[in-house]
Amino acid sequence: MKKGLLYLLMIAIAGFSFASCSDDDDEPDYTPEVVGEYEGDFTIEVGPMTLPFPISDTIVITRTAENQVKVTLKDFSIPTLLEPTTIVVENIVVGKEGDFFTLEGTDSIDLTAQQLGSGSASVQGGITPDKDCAMEIIVQMQGTEPMTITIYFETEDFPWE
Repeated sequence: MKKGLLYLLMIAIAGFSFASCSDDDDEPDYTPEVVGEYEGDFTIEVGPMTLPFPISDTIVITRTAENQVKVTLKDFSIPTLLEPTTIVVENIVVGKEGDFFTLEGTDSIDLTAQQLGSGSASVQGGITPDKDCAMEIIVQMQGTEPMTITIYFETEDFPWE
């Protein structure tokens, strides 16, 4: 009888040792699908004002971790409003909805060198399997109206909404 209980106890302990790890259930890393340079037209809104002309520029999306990227606008400028500056938004989470890769996140930014102070920038948008890209970057500096930078690369739709 004691051997039977011992075998039963050993089987129960062995059963608990086969527990699943959460690492086995992770999503695949989508960053290779979205990293790269994207050229396109930027539409700029500052408060209630929309600039009457688009600005052509490039954004760079760089992998920082699994399913995380940073978005960089190098030498971004707005004629008569903003001298060339680099805006970097980190901690952008990459996901997938249907066939589209989504980008979403908020980060603090510091533009004190441009005499704009500090604030935050949020990114929301996505990339199609054909590398068409559309996103909004909203920059909110302390004490100023938010600046919305809407960027379209090849497409003017947000098909994942």
